Amino acid sequence: MKAVPILLSGLPGQMCQEVLRAAQDQEDIEIYPRALGSERHAGPYASSEGNFEVVPPAHHRSCLIDAQKSHPGIVVVEFSTPQSVERNVELFCTVGMPFVCGTTGSNSEKLSTFVAESSTTAVIAVNMAAEIVLLQAMWEWAANEFPGLLSEAHLKVTESHQSKKRDVSGTAIRLGQSFAKLGMAFDINAVESIRDPERQRRLGVPDEFLGGHGWHRYQIDVPKSHTHIELIHNVCGRSAYARGALLAAHFLRRKMQEGASGRCFSMLDVMRGTGSA
Repeated sequence: MKAVPILLSGLPGQMCQEVLRAAQDQEDIEIYPRALGSERHAGPYASSEGNFEVVPPAHHRSCLIDAQKSHPGIVVVEFSTPQSVERNVELFCTVGMPFVCGTTGSNSEKLSTFVAESSTTAVIAVNMAAEIVLLQAMWEWAANEFPGLLSEAHLKVTESHQSKKRDVSGTAIRLGQSFAKLGMAFDINAVESIRDPERQRRLGVPDEFLGGHGWHRYQIDVPKSHTHIELIHNVCGRSAYARGALLAAHFLRRKMQEGASGRCFSMLDVMRGTGSA
């Protein structure tokens, strides 16, 4: 099978570094030696995964066009910042570059509009960990099948992430919305968000993952039936998201070969079209 060429957007950000590490284990992925980045990080970038050139915004367009010419079918993997993602995606669509976007804090509806008005195609997902997306889909199915079933239950949500994360976990919100459909009261302001490293250590988060993790606990109590349910899912590091992005790149390459254009796909689409995480 021919390797999928990938151009990174957001190097030397942590997620792009994680994608580089994940790609080392996959012979069917080829990382383009130039990457899109900020003016501040422009220039040579050396890592254990190879040597790269980080291209500043003024040269992003020419970099993309050159990559298309030398590597037909190349896919951008976008993990930049909320401040630059819209500009980047608009450029990808303008030059007709397919892309996988996992940048958090982005306006997915606006990004989807860019794609719909273009000739390219994309996978856009704020959570690219296939295992967690599967869990979300399972609870969403239950909520749609059994609305209001747990109206007598009490819900408590606790989530722990690295101290730099200021907002409430989007994963917790997504699952909370499913719990609300099942009849439980879900208030985003009642979610306990732990950002203190000492508390995280007491939870059991390993020291090496204090700077990057997502630990979630959902406690459901039904007093009248004396029933207690707990759902726990813990992600250490960022490799699950990087592996999901590479999975999405393979999926997108196949969709391009099938002639897809102007379409946005989700991680659920990727998982349905792949069959494994």
